[in-house]
Amino acid sequence: RKCRRYERESNNKHFIYLEPESPEMMALLLKQIPALSGKSTQYVKRAGVQALQVLDSMFIWTEPNSMRQRLMLTIKADINDVSIQQRIKVEFIVRWKECPD
Repeated sequence: RKCRRYERESNNKHFIYLEPESPEMMALLLKQIPALSGKSTQYVKRAGVQALQVLDSMFIWTEPNSMRQRLMLTIKADINDVSIQQRIKVEFIVRWKECPD
């Protein structure tokens, strides 16, 4: 809890320090969204989505002790020759655990 680092990749347990609203933190959070990272491509394809893009992303301010990170994303999806663009809010809950060192 005191090391305040984030786990970059779950397979090799590599922890890095990130500033709260940095571009590196944004990249780490976007990788955690299954539809964007390619982890759930079967569900996206089943819905008829050919392409899914993030057009814009920004942090939404939260209290520092709330243990939350919120993002506002603008997503564009191509579904059966129709383009849909939508703004969505995504909330992440920060769960601290002991760092290995």
